Amino acid sequence: MLEIGQKLLYGHLLLFICSFFYMAWWKSSFQSQAAVSRLESGSLLFLTMLTGLASITFLLLGVLFPEKGNSLPFIPLILGGGVMLYLLALYVSSQKYGRPATSELLFIVLWLVLELSSLVVLSQDVLSLNMTLAGILITIVIFLINMVCYMEYYKLNESQKFLVGMVPLGLAGVAALMVSILILSKNI
Repeated sequence: MLEIGQKLLYGHLLLFICSFFYMAWWKSSFQSQAAVSRLESGSLLFLTMLTGLASITFLLLGVLFPEKGNSLPFIPLILGGGVMLYLLALYVSSQKYGRPATSELLFIVLWLVLELSSLVVLSQDVLSLNMTLAGILITIVIFLINMVCYMEYYKLNESQKFLVGMVPLGLAGVAALMVSILILSKNI
C-alpha cells in the first residue's frame, strides 16, 4: 500500500485515463457522422466526464487532506488564485479578444491549479526542491502552451483545429503520467 500521495496518484492516473478518453472522443468528433455512431461518441464523452470528475475528486482530496503532513497554507492561496485567474482569463479571452467562452478554459485553469497544488503537497515528502521547482516550471510552460492553443483555436481550419485541440489533452495526460511515476518511485 502506498504511504505517500495515494490520493494524488489515483487522481493523476485517472487524469491520464481521462485524457485518453477525451482524445478518443475529440478524434471521433472530427470524423464524419457515418464513421462514428452516436453510441460510441456518447460513450467516450461519458467516460471522459466520469474519469475527469473522479480525477478532480481524488486530486482535491489529495491536496486538501494529504496522507502525510498537513495541507499547506499555500493550497488555499493556489485554489483562490485559480478562481481569480479563471475569471481574468475568461474576461480577457472573451471580452478583449472576442474568443467564445468554452469549458476548455475552465479545464485548462483547473488543471494548472490542481497540478501546482499537487506539486506543493508532494514537495513535503516525495519531491526534492529542485524536482518541485522543475515541476512548477514545466506546469507553467504547459499552461501557457494550452492557453495559446485555446486562444488560436477559432482562427484555424478544421485540420489545424483537430491538432491544436489535441495538444492540451496530450500534454495533460503526459504530465499526469509523469507525476504518477514520481509518486510510485518514492513509494517503492
